[in-house]
Amino acid sequence: MSRPAKVLIDLGALRHNCQLANSLSPESKTMAIIKADAYGHGAIQVAQALEDLVPAFGVACIEEALELREAGIQIPIHLLEGAFSKDEIQIAANNNFSLAVVNHEQKKALLDCQLDKLDQKSQEAFLLKEAPIKVWLHVDSGMHRLGVQPDEVASSYQELAACRHIQDDIVIATHFACADDLENTFSTEQVRQFQQGLAALDLQSFDESLLSSPIPLSLANSAALLGWPETRAGWNRPGIMLFGSTPFSAPHKEADKLLPVMTFKSGVIALREIPPGETVGYAAIILQLPAMMIMGQISPAEAQVSGPVGIARFVGGAVNATIDTGLWFPILRLTAVLSAALAITNMLPIPALDGGRL
Repeated sequence: MSRPAKVLIDLGALRHNCQLANSLSPESKTMAIIKADAYGHGAIQVAQALEDLVPAFGVACIEEALELREAGIQIPIHLLEGAFSKDEIQIAANNNFSLAVVNHEQKKALLDCQLDKLDQKSQEAFLLKEAPIKVWLHVDSGMHRLGVQPDEVASSYQELAACRHIQDDIVIATHFACADDLENTFSTEQVRQFQQGLAALDLQSFDESLLSSPIPLSLANSAALLGWPETRAGWNRPGIMLFGSTPFSAPHKEADKLLPVMTFKSGVIALREIPPGETVGYAAIILQLPAMMIMGQISPAEAQVSGPVGIARFVGGAVNATIDTGLWFPILRLTAVLSAALAITNMLPIPALDGGRL
């Protein structure tokens, strides 16, 4: 016997979404962001499905990158948070991992590292003057999370470019705070701040396409790639859109082409009549029900849907569920660690046990 909860991953939909990302900026390179176990979808399987569609993957930390290498993934992998220790710099050099530089401590560690533990292949390349480390210099253009300040970009870039063990094709990148809000001008301000940081490097004006920059640039996450075409550059970094989730709260021409990758299936284990003003689940939150309502209790098995495109999407009616006949009902809220409640507004002959597939 086993629990009825299942998560189904549609790799065809995943590839469709990646191809959409590629098509939005065909002159760019796409770095598929598959951090956090590919947003709960399974990083190894996702990487295997996308490896022929993208030139690089992005992950959060070196453990995630090594997992992909051990599974046979060969293309370059970028560490979005950079190295946390000198040992990680050595590991990155030996495994074709590029490193983000998000603060001056990481920059200094890269400049000072001795690289005395290079494997034979990396040593031979280094002797032929092929630098073993590729870096991305991250700029804080207003999100105030990671990155050097705009007025530090030129000096930081020049220090890194002068280092003999760092490759000369350094990418300069930033990250948007509000790109999912197409009415918010803060993204435009971030582009301005980014441009200000690049000014001392004597690059072309942002009045022209970022793709024409002689230095590779990277600005666009999923929301920016979909909704802010002027931010598309040498590298784009789609993440959540690859898994079929729109970053926007309203319909959008491009985002509406995305296909859901994750489908959750379970079974109904209980049906209850809940009158208006009553509470459901922990914290005894009163539900604003318009009338007497049937509540179906489902069992999602948290461990299987713990990613941000999984169980988090159940909270606050963020998703709907369909029972057998194809009729949709809103998820009310999580009622326990391993279960959730949905509002059944139509009386249906749904057996509580041994049936009622969701």
